[in-house]
Amino acid sequence: MENEVYNKLWTEFIEKERKTFLKGKRKYVHFDNKIGFDDQILNNPAQFELKFNARFKSDFYSSDKLLKSGFYPFIKVTKEVPRYKFDEVVGHRVTTLKSRPLCYASHFDALRYSWYSTILNYCYEGILKNESFNKSVLAYRKLKEKASNIEFAFGAFKEIKDRKNCTALAFDISKFFDKINHKVLYSNWVATLKYIYPEITELPSDHLKIYKNLTEFQFVSKPTLDDIFADFSFFNESRNRFCTPKQFREFIRGAKLIESNSSFLKSNDLSGGIPQGAPISAVLANISMIDFDRKLYNLVTKLGGVYFRYSDDLLIIIEAEYKDEIKSKAEIFLREINLQFNDKTEIINFREEGTKIVATNESGNIKKLQYLGFEFDGNKVYLRSSSLSKYHASMKNGVRKAISIAFGKYGDGKRVYKSKLLKKFTQSGKDNFIYYATRANEINSEDKTIQKQYSKQYKHLNKSIKRKTEIKLKKKKTK
Repeated sequence: MENEVYNKLWTEFIEKERKTFLKGKRKYVHFDNKIGFDDQILNNPAQFELKFNARFKSDFYSSDKLLKSGFYPFIKVTKEVPRYKFDEVVGHRVTTLKSRPLCYASHFDALRYSWYSTILNYCYEGILKNESFNKSVLAYRKLKEKASNIEFAFGAFKEIKDRKNCTALAFDISKFFDKINHKVLYSNWVATLKYIYPEITELPSDHLKIYKNLTEFQFVSKPTLDDIFADFSFFNESRNRFCTPKQFREFIRGAKLIESNSSFLKSNDLSGGIPQGAPISAVLANISMIDFDRKLYNLVTKLGGVYFRYSDDLLIIIEAEYKDEIKSKAEIFLREINLQFNDKTEIINFREEGTKIVATNESGNIKKLQYLGFEFDGNKVYLRSSSLSKYHASMKNGVRKAISIAFGKYGDGKRVYKSKLLKKFTQSGKDNFIYYATRANEINSEDKTIQKQYSKQYKHLNKSIKRKTEIKLKKKKTK
């Protein structure tokens, strides 16, 4: 890599890591020490660059030196994410749990993966500049427009509005990260790196080591660690890491608690896969889909349609007469790379009736299109009803917890401190659901449909707090 390119990427990498540390994204406990910087340094880009360079540049400048030390296994956490869906049989919404496995790299390993993701992102973006499907791939990219999934969703809905009579096909790839084809990934990784190393025919040794580390990754399950290190102080009083390297060798590796991806794949009848949650996983997911994106984009545009892919969510807007052909070919293209769609593929037909557009499913029933957290009926955009249900459930749990604290062992038993609840569940805070809904409403300024969905949340929160507080106080008096 030429020094000019390296210096450009290094500067970009430093700023990316500064923002990561500012957001507190890597405060989890792992097998190595946490990497941290004072807030004063984090808020001063020039100071952070000096400190970061002093600590890491000499190691990162040489790939041999950077990868000389081994990698710790990932820590694997399986999160149960609630999903809310209307059940036509019972006539109301039901809650199901979707398992989402996430793998966390050790702190120094995360930096290494992040550095290689910076290199690969640069190459991937360089390649896509010359690809016709450049604007079809939406997720995990630094787009000049700085758009979010709100803008992406509204852009797709505008396309439908402009066409009036069309069909939208919404696909979801099943177990995307768990099934990414290793041979396809290797081939596309080499092709992507050719942007800066045009002469290569195989992965350079450092990239090969990263590739093997991710396709043959090792992990320790979080519940296992919680059992072993229940008495944290016995191993590490600072709680800065789970254990010392010596204790790791004795209690983790020595006890054969490290699992491998290959054995996991075999026991779960899977093939392929990379750890979801590693700093490099997102760009590798996009790289693995280059050939698929190109094929499907070319087919869709040839038939006069448009194609979007946001990670594992695909949306195609096409003339109704081509929907069966597109669906069949998309499934074939995906099988070619050992992936498949979920059964919940959604086909919504839009047709103009008078001054309105009507949206129906294949059975002819009125049905909204669901895409990237929103619903669209051909005329208006709504927050996804399942997202609202999830928000309400989260708010109820938050109030319940706040009440328990207020009337618990360390509470004064008189009042609930609402500041945290307000920041988490109303416009008073940032990066919460209502803040997101407010942004969507500002972008969708033509009508107030979204605003109507969330406008009474502040009132609902206060009402919930008041009601539950009164119940607690009554119980307290009767004791």
